[in-house]
Amino acid sequence: MREPLRLKASDLLGLKPYRIFVYSMKGLEANKKKRLIATLYGYSTRKKVGEKRYEYEYRGLVDREMKLGKNCFLIEEGRAREAESVLRSYGVQFRSVSVWLSAGMRLNA
Repeated sequence: MREPLRLKASDLLGLKPYRIFVYSMKGLEANKKKRLIATLYGYSTRKKVGEKRYEYEYRGLVDREMKLGKNCFLIEEGRAREAESVLRSYGVQFRSVSVWLSAGMRLNA
């Protein structure tokens, strides 16, 4: 008699867990909205000192290609608690849904 295989369906299908977040910034002050967006998606600064130019890029919690639309993003399940924590710290209302996606899938290709 054969032993059953102990394989996960996600491994067989090549799927990874993600979470989709939808949030509302309604009622948030303008400066808090800007800080939240910078925290989530990152920002860059440029300045010129004399003849030299300096550019700095600060990465956010969410990769640019993971932004699905206005106030909506996709993040790996392992980083979902961090995203929840950020959204709660700004007092933002949000909902999230767990999804499984192909590991090699590119969103904005």
